[in-house]
Amino acid sequence: MKKLFTLIAVVLLGTAVLAYLNDDFRNWLKGLAGSSDTVARAYKWRDKQGVWHITNTPPPKGIPYETQEILTNTNVLPDPRKRRE
Repeated sequence: MKKLFTLIAVVLLGTAVLAYLNDDFRNWLKGLAGSSDTVARAYKWRDKQGVWHITNTPPPKGIPYETQEILTNTNVLPDPRKRRE
């Protein structure tokens, strides 16, 4: 019985660490809990040719970028022209 409790504790601890370190996993857990305000992260960066990219993964190392958090229950990004610096 003690081994079972130890196993459960290790699984719960591992899940907590994973949730703390991983935004996607944290958002997935929120979705399971019924939270409707799940947030995704978008990365905005410009390549060497001057083309802007907006992706869900960071750019290659050494390229400066901005992050935006987006509510996944909406279907549009915020208007960048209205962004306050």
